[in-house]
Amino acid sequence: MIRALIDTNVFASILFGSPVMKELFESCATYKFTWVISEEIYSEYKRAIEYKKFNFPEEIKQKLLYSIEELAEFVHVSSNVTVSRDKDDDKFINCAIDGNCNFVVSGDKDLLEIKEYGGICIVTVKEFLEIIKSNN
Repeated sequence: MIRALIDTNVFASILFGSPVMKELFESCATYKFTWVISEEIYSEYKRAIEYKKFNFPEEIKQKLLYSIEELAEFVHVSSNVTVSRDKDDDKFINCAIDGNCNFVVSGDKDLLEIKEYGGICIVTVKEFLEIIKSNN
């Protein structure tokens, strides 16, 4: 099965309700790929859910967090490579390495510029959805 890490900006786009992002979330929920995250990335997701711009009721916040906990595979990160121009993005590469990911799904230009690292392809949501469709 395909293993992928979804970076925080893509996750935040899911929260905005984009149809493409919704398709990504549904692909995970229907086991078309394994969603890999670390505790550090989960904390970023939680901060995104709490962001005042979204103004989610507490019940919705809890459902979103529960969904992540149920759908995602949490991995312990021990890798510590420095790859991205933006050092804050390295956590995604490190998690992808330790989570044996095939893909990092991102909208971040610094990550997308890397294209590939250690056999991990860094792709946009649209590219990733095409890959999923071609594998099923």
